[in-house]
Amino acid sequence: MAGVRRGAKGAALIRFGFALDARAHDDARDAVRAMARHRAHAAKWMEPMGAGIERPVTTAQLIRLADAAFVFWVDSTCRRCKGRKEGLVKDEGGGRRALSGTACPSCHGSGKRAFQMRTRFWQARGLEVLAMINDEIARTERAVGRRLRNGS
Repeated sequence: MAGVRRGAKGAALIRFGFALDARAHDDARDAVRAMARHRAHAAKWMEPMGAGIERPVTTAQLIRLADAAFVFWVDSTCRRCKGRKEGLVKDEGGGRRALSGTACPSCHGSGKRAFQMRTRFWQARGLEVLAMINDEIARTERAVGRRLRNGS
């Protein structure tokens, strides 16, 4: 997880996520890893092991967490309805499929799948990383907007 400058993180995420610049994939992934690492160290994340025992989060665990959050951020589409928000039913005529008119039972009509990790601790940390991604993008968009308004 190489050091990524603060402004460069949001720029890499925007380039990859919104401009679909495939060359920015590694930069965006590294930015998410750096954000997760920084938050883990600043907040002193400790993984609960049971019976009141905790251990520090390892670099390998942070990489897995950041990568899981990054993959979800890139594609959170419901796998069952493929983002259509409705269940599919098989049409008896010719085997074609049609929308059912009822909410997809997996995503409850949102078109998005839920972010899931193996424990409550990792679930909470993953959601925190996803929030950091969105915050970084918003911060970068505001900075760009200010520069455009000021003509810099």
